[in-house]
Amino acid sequence: MADHYNNPLRDFEADLDLPEGFTTRQPATHDEHASAAIRWLEKSKPGRQKFWPALTLAFVAQAEALLNHLGKPSQPDVFDEVERKRTSAIKAVDQLVWVSNKREIGTRRYYNMAEDVIISKMRRQHPSTPAHATSKWEMYRPFISSIFAATPEGRTAVAEWIWEHGVLAAELTLTTAFRKRQPRPFYEMLESLDTGSGTTGGALFQALVYGYLYADSPTLTVTSQRVNTGSRRAKVIGDVSGYLGENIVLAAEAKDKDLTHRDKQDLLTFVREADPFPDLDAVVFARSFDAEIREFLESSKVRTFPRDEMLKTVRLWDVPKQENAVRAVRFFLGRIQQSNELLQRVIDFEQGVYERAQMDSDG
Repeated sequence: MADHYNNPLRDFEADLDLPEGFTTRQPATHDEHASAAIRWLEKSKPGRQKFWPALTLAFVAQAEALLNHLGKPSQPDVFDEVERKRTSAIKAVDQLVWVSNKREIGTRRYYNMAEDVIISKMRRQHPSTPAHATSKWEMYRPFISSIFAATPEGRTAVAEWIWEHGVLAAELTLTTAFRKRQPRPFYEMLESLDTGSGTTGGALFQALVYGYLYADSPTLTVTSQRVNTGSRRAKVIGDVSGYLGENIVLAAEAKDKDLTHRDKQDLLTFVREADPFPDLDAVVFARSFDAEIREFLESSKVRTFPRDEMLKTVRLWDVPKQENAVRAVRFFLGRIQQSNELLQRVIDFEQGVYERAQMDSDG
C-alpha cells in the first residue's frame, strides 16, 4: 500500500499548478543558482518550520507563474527588479505578492495546492498552517532569489530535490486508517449546515465566517457584532474584524448569497470604509461571485472568498483547529448574536456529526 503513496513529482504537475512539461525538463543540477537554493535548504532553512516542503514548492510554482507572465526564463535580483505588494510591520497575516502589470501573484494559493497534495494525496505528515506558513516568506528570501535566478531546468532540479527530501522522506500517515474516524465538525458545518438567510437573516453564515477567522488567525483579536447592527454604528469595518493590539489589520464582510454585479451598490460601503487603510486585509465571504463583482472587488483591493474555497482550506485543518472554529461559532451565536434558537440548531448539528461518526466506526 505504501508504494501507492510514493508517486513522482510528475504525477502532480497540474495539482501544483506547475506549467505543463515542467518535470520533463532535464534537471540542471550544475546550475549555480539551483545549487545555491538546494544548499540553502540543506544548511540554512529554518529548523523548526515543518511546513517548508509545501512552502518551497509554492515558491517554485509562484516563480514559474510570474516568469511566464513576464515572458522571461529567469529573473536575477528579483527583489530589486520586480514590484511586490508592500505591507507594514503590523500586518499579522501576510504573504509574498508579486505585482506585474497590475496583476497580483500571491503565494497562498500555491501553498494551499502543495499542502493538499502532500497531506491528502501523498498521505505525509505535514502541518496545515497556510496563513502562518506564508507569513514567514521573508525568512526564505535567499531561496526565493536563487530560484528566480536559476534556469527553468534549474528550478526543476530544485523542485525534484524538495519532492525527494521533503515529501517522499516524510513519514506516512496511513496508520490513521486503523483508528476510529475522527469527524471534521467545522468542515461538515460549512458543507451541510443550512444557513439560508431567509430564516436566519445571515447570522449563521456570519457565525461561520467568525469561526473561520477566529481559528485561522490565532495572533489576532477577532471581534464581531450582531447581524444588521451596521458597521458605522458599531465603529468597525465590515462584519468581522481582526486586531493586532489596537490596530485593525483584517476586515471581513459576510454575504450569505451568490454575489453578482447587482450587489455592487450593497458592497460600496465596505469598500469605501476599507479604502483608507492600505495595510488592511479586506475580504468578502459569500456563497459565490460572478466575474463582474469579483473584478470590481479585486480592483478595489478586496479579496473574494467563496464558500467552496473555505471548504478546500478547512478540509486540511486538523481536528483541534476545527473544534476551535466550532466553539467560536457557538460563542458568536450565544454571546454576540444572542440567539438561543440558532445556537441550539448548531449544537444539534454538531451532535449529529459525532453520532454519525460513531455509527460509522461501529459499523
